[in-house]
Amino acid sequence: MKHNRIIALLLTLVLCILCTACSPEALGQFGERMEDTAANAAETAAVVTESETTSVPVPSEDRQTDKAMQDLVEKTMQCVRSRDKAGFSDLFVDTDAATVDLWWNNFCTAVDYCGGAEHVDTTIVTRTEKYYVVGLCFYTVTGVSPNSKVFKYFGAVMTQYENGKAAYTNQSDEIYQKVRPGMENALFNALGEEGTSARSAMESGRNFTAFAYNWMFLDPDFSFLGHYNTPEPLYVWQEENGDVKMMLWSANGLENSMSSYDTVVTLTDMQHGTVFDGSVDVTIPLLPHRNGFRVVTIPADQIQTGTQAWTTLQQRSRSHY
Repeated sequence: MKHNRIIALLLTLVLCILCTACSPEALGQFGERMEDTAANAAETAAVVTESETTSVPVPSEDRQTDKAMQDLVEKTMQCVRSRDKAGFSDLFVDTDAATVDLWWNNFCTAVDYCGGAEHVDTTIVTRTEKYYVVGLCFYTVTGVSPNSKVFKYFGAVMTQYENGKAAYTNQSDEIYQKVRPGMENALFNALGEEGTSARSAMESGRNFTAFAYNWMFLDPDFSFLGHYNTPEPLYVWQEENGDVKMMLWSANGLENSMSSYDTVVTLTDMQHGTVFDGSVDVTIPLLPHRNGFRVVTIPADQIQTGTQAWTTLQQRSRSHY
């Protein structure tokens, strides 16, 4: 059961958008919205970590399909911005009215939060037959670096591509079971050597948490234009020996290369309290308009809750750069 819940968390068969406040306890089925400021952190701590660089594969889908999916999301944004619900409904096939209404409300909330969502980016996560899972992000950057702020939504949507046309499809369990293995492989293959331990943790029922429904790490050219996004945890899992591994992701939307160091991370479980509170010695050098990640290891003796099962895990991170 735990395995199925985690996979469902990764997929989020409807639009992965959070419609409430962006506090960690509010994170739910529809995904995550995040607010990030580019201010230097003043917090310090001393924790020895091990880190390993991994590479991100470029999506292998053909350009025509990529463009079709991007166009679908762009049409969605146009309908939402103009409040054209009829046009929005036309983007769906085999989907009941209640589900379309749910998507409509979530998209409207997200676009309004993002100040009209000036930028929209997509990446294909996986394909099975005619069905696709498309990762997306829409965001608005305000201010000028280093004092810029980004309002962003990450998500994943189920689509189909048939006869040259892309559309949103229904969210049946049958289709979900078709695309689930591809989503697992997309994540664990991207993690490289660390993917084996992450898969083992998930499949064996050990602690495994996804903090953000962010699939844009599959596209190394993605970034928030005009903003440097300091490292933030995307996935965290626990090894058999009690060590905790964490995937930290960063994106550089500036015209110059950027790198951060000494990222301070706090992991808190809603039931057990502080899991970890300290700095991780990680450097993610990024060229302009690129993103990347590293996987760091937090030794078991730094984990305050031992190997207790996590309930709802929250995170907070800040970095120097």
